[in-house]
Amino acid sequence: RSSTGPSKPACSIVVPSTPGARKLASRLDVDIACVTPSGPRGRVVEEDVRTYSDRKQAGQLPPGLPTPSKSIPITGIRETIAKHMLGSLSTTAQLSYSLEVDVTEVQRNRRRFSKDSGVTITLGHVVIKAVVETLKRFPTMNTIFSNGEILFFDDINIGLAVSIDDGLIVPVLRDAGNKSIKLIAEEATKLAEKARGQSLLPDEVIGGTFTVSILGVVDVFTPILNRGQTAILGIGRSVEKPAIVKGEISVREMLTLSLTADHQIVDGATAASFLRRLQQMIERPGQLFK
Repeated sequence: RSSTGPSKPACSIVVPSTPGARKLASRLDVDIACVTPSGPRGRVVEEDVRTYSDRKQAGQLPPGLPTPSKSIPITGIRETIAKHMLGSLSTTAQLSYSLEVDVTEVQRNRRRFSKDSGVTITLGHVVIKAVVETLKRFPTMNTIFSNGEILFFDDINIGLAVSIDDGLIVPVLRDAGNKSIKLIAEEATKLAEKARGQSLLPDEVIGGTFTVSILGVVDVFTPILNRGQTAILGIGRSVEKPAIVKGEISVREMLTLSLTADHQIVDGATAASFLRRLQQMIERPGQLFK
């Protein structure tokens, strides 16, 4: 039998959906049975339909390309990550800032403290501690944007972006504002080990109010916000560079920090001041090791 319009993909599973999702699917010419649900009780919601439609349109190859050697569908944790990242970018006004930090002195302190305490303290742990102390002075950075409201928190729960074999997961270091650097290092190490061993509990990956992403193989990158959060800090690699100190050229170990913030919530001046204060705290690290 002839068809008067484009055919839709055949999907075998019929899933429950919200009225808004069905209306949007009709408008976008999407077969709602093909959409992966993320709503309560396994229902397809409007965001699911929009994401499916965007991917379908993005999947239309421009002319002139060679035939692909293979095609791998996005499923599982990679699909979840894709949805979260796309949702984050589409619902926030993300703006990024970078600043180079001299970590020569803090590295000396870190090595000495690790030896004396018997706990391995990494540069990342020191930066996390510095972030926690800086957030106490900039409470707007430790917020969640939800339903048109900015939600402030006394607790500081740091999400720790951890790379695993098939994606990225963000366990949460809870109540970091009341933890010493030694305790932060111990708990962060355990969370990272559990993440790589895929043994995190459900309540260990929820509740973050600010995220830190360590990517020590590049100097600078632009981290993407975890959806709902106001800010995320990216930590690049530390490298030795010539620098002018007290009028003389010397070799210093430098680290680039990249902050992404939601410009709906945080003005540029506030985000820049936060990053500058963080730089000062790392470069004068005495109080971080108390």
